[in-house]
Amino acid sequence: VLFILFLLLLPISFLSSCDEPNIYGNNDLDRINYYEIKVDPCEDGTLNMNYKINWEVLDDDSEGPLTWVIIGVPNKYIHNLKAKSNNIKEIKYTSDDGAHIRIDFNRAYYENERLQFEFSFHLSRMYHIDNDKLKFNFKPGWFDEIIVDQAVVLWNKENVIYENANKETADYYKWEYALNYGDTINVDVTYNKNSFVNISKDLQYSDASLTTQDIILIIVILSVIFIIFIVASIISIVKSDP
Repeated sequence: VLFILFLLLLPISFLSSCDEPNIYGNNDLDRINYYEIKVDPCEDGTLNMNYKINWEVLDDDSEGPLTWVIIGVPNKYIHNLKAKSNNIKEIKYTSDDGAHIRIDFNRAYYENERLQFEFSFHLSRMYHIDNDKLKFNFKPGWFDEIIVDQAVVLWNKENVIYENANKETADYYKWEYALNYGDTINVDVTYNKNSFVNISKDLQYSDASLTTQDIILIIVILSVIFIIFIVASIISIVKSDP
C-alpha cells in the first residue's frame, strides 16, 4: 500500500518541483522588447525606412557586455544611412553573411540594462513589376538566437490596393507579432503601377550582397582558371616544340 501511495504521489511531487515554463532559453544573451520598422514609399518606388529597437541585455557573463549589434536589412542598395539616437557611436553597412547594418554604441550595456536606438536609411530595388501592378514583399526578423516580444511593421497607406496586415492606424497598415527564434513577418503590399513614376524593370528587387566569403570564392575560382590556362599553355608549347 505504501509503495502504491508513493507511485501516486511521485508525479505530484515532480510537478510541484518544476519551475514555471520560461519562453526564453537559459542561454539567451539578449531580448528585443520592441522592434519597429516604419516604411514610407517614394514616388519612384524607393523606400524611406526608419528602425526603432528596444533591446535588453540578459547575460553579460558569457560574452561580455553589449557594445554593438547587427541588424539585417533587405539588400545592399542603402543610401543616406543615419543614426537617430544619441547612444550610437558609429553606424555602417556591412556585407558579412548577408546585408546588415552594424551599430556600435557609445558605451557598454550590462545585464538587466535596456537601451533604445533608432536609425533610418533610403532603400532601392525592392519592388517587383507584375503587369500593371507594383508589388513589395518584405520579411523582417531572422533573429536566430533572440526572441522579439513585439515586432511591428508600419507601411504608409497611401495608394495601396492590397496588403496582408493584421492591424492598421489612421495613416499606416500595421503588422504586429511576437517573434520566436528565427521567425519573420511576411509583409505583402501591392499598388497600381501608375501610382509611381520612373519605374524601371532594371531596378526591380535584388538581394545582392557581396560578402567576404564571396570575394574569397571569386579569387579562388579566378586563380584556378588562371592555373589551368598556364598549364594548358605549357602543355601546348611542349607538344609543339620537341
